[in-house]
Formats: sequence, structure tokens, C-alpha cells
Amino acid sequence: MSNKIFLAGVTALLLSGSAVAKTVDSSSSTWTGQYIGFTGGYSRGAADPTANAKANGYFITTDPGQLDPVASHDINAGNVSGTVFWGVNWQLDNILYGVEVDLYLTDYNERYRSGNITYLTQPAHTFEINSRVKSNIALSLRPRLGYLTGDSLFYLSLGPVLRHFEYNFRFTDTFASEYAQKSDQQWSLGWAAGLGFEQHLKGAWSLKVEYLHSSYKGIVDLDSSLRTVPADGFKHSLEFKEQSFRVGFYRRF
Repeated sequence: MSNKIFLAGVTALLLSGSAVAKTVDSSSSTWTGQYIGFTGGYSRGAADPTANAKANGYFITTDPGQLDPVASHDINAGNVSGTVFWGVNWQLDNILYGVEVDLYLTDYNERYRSGNITYLTQPAHTFEINSRVKSNIALSLRPRLGYLTGDSLFYLSLGPVLRHFEYNFRFTDTFASEYAQKSDQQWSLGWAAGLGFEQHLKGAWSLKVEYLHSSYKGIVDLDSSLRTVPADGFKHSLEFKEQSFRVGFYRRF
């Protein structure tokens, strides 16, 4: 699915770049200076939680083999997103280099519910696992390097991104009405890489089309314990990746 999004995003970016470049008069203009703008688009986030059961008394040694895949279920979803950004460019003949800062907003707030699953080791009893990952805001700082042809720009960007995450986990069962739960929120540092096209329009305005991939590791490193058997529970970690396609406008000043 992620490869299809990447190919679709790059194809749309190149096609839109070619179409716009043909319809806008090519007049030499300087790209050096600051700019501010906004984009809207579609993003697909892929949360990869890992929760490994600890078997020290309540869980027996074969339980983790059933519990771990359920507790570590991926949580993937597509959402609308938007950014506001500021940047500065320097032009050297047909080469452009610069840096861009953006505030990214999205409505990623997704859950996984396992439902009641029968224990393989206790067929008369069931367990249930619920997990949730939420992430709505990020800040990035990305240097850019591009090539200018007339009033069109093709560029690459790469840089760090700081993003806020919330993680929630709850395990319950009917064997002894046992449960374990854990909640945490963290700012996590990751990286983002982009491929984009920009077209000067009229006056100080330009069109921006961009594909961006971001990745975060080690977001949480937690332990949860069972209510009555603290030595048992789960070891938690979380990774997250996202692909987004954005279209918007900015003004140079």
C-alpha cells in the first residue's frame, strides 16, 4: 500500500509540474528571499506498536506466542492534513538551496480492538487487547536543494522533524479478571524526506506540490504490569511512518 502511495504521489507531482509549466508564461524571476504559505492534502500513517508479554507466573511460557501478535497489531489509516510554512531561498544560476520550517497538522487518532479471543492454554477463558495511537502535530526543519528551469523548480528536501504522540494500551481477561494498562505521550524526533515541484504564478505567488515521507523510531519504551501479578505484563515500544501528498500556495516577500 505504501509503495502505491509513493508511486501515485510522484506521478501526480511530475504530471502537475509539467502541466502547470506549460500553462504559465516563463519569465525570468529571482527566487532568492523569504516566503510563507500553506498546503492541504492526504496523509497515510502506519503505527507499528510492539508489546511483548512477560511470563513470570500468571502467563505460562506458551502464552506470549499467542498474545504478542495481537498486542503488536499494526494501526494504519489515511487522514486529511495541512501545513503552514516559512522558508528562505538562495539562487545561484539554475541551482536553488534553502531551508524550510513547517507546522504540520493532521487528525490521526486510530484504535485497534481485538475483541474477545479464546486462550489456547485456557479454552474456557478469553482475553481482549485494545490499543490506540494519536498524533496531530509536528514541526520540521528541512534544508532544500533544487533545480530551476524558467519559472519552475524541482527540489529535494531532508531534515529532522519533531512530532507529538500519544499511546494507550489495555489488556483484560476472564481467567482472573486480570488487566494491565499503560498510557504515555511523548515528543519524538524523526526525519522527513521530500520531493517537490513549485511554479511561479503571478506577482509574488507560487504553486507548491510535494510528496513527503517521515519516520520515527523509539517513540515509547515502557513496561506495563498486571494488577495482581506485577512481575507479569507487557514490554512496549512504538515506531511510526507516514507518507503525505500536499498541494498549496505561498507568497514571496
